[in-house]
Amino acid sequence: MTRARDLKEQYGNEILELKYEVLLSEPFRVLTRVVEFCDLEVTREQIGGAAGRIRPNRAYAFCGDSAL
Repeated sequence: MTRARDLKEQYGNEILELKYEVLLSEPFRVLTRVVEFCDLEVTREQIGGAAGRIRPNRAYAFCGDSAL
């Protein structure tokens, strides 16, 4: 995390910081931020479709799967 913080300080607003937990709990809001940050032309329906594919129940899947 130290390296990530250093990069954030160096590049400031050129880096979008995301938290996986927030993506899982608020996918539409987070994906909207990503789209805006990247200046993409995407409809709300497309964002909603992508957000609908995010499965919050996978949050701790790595705990039970050594391959992850």
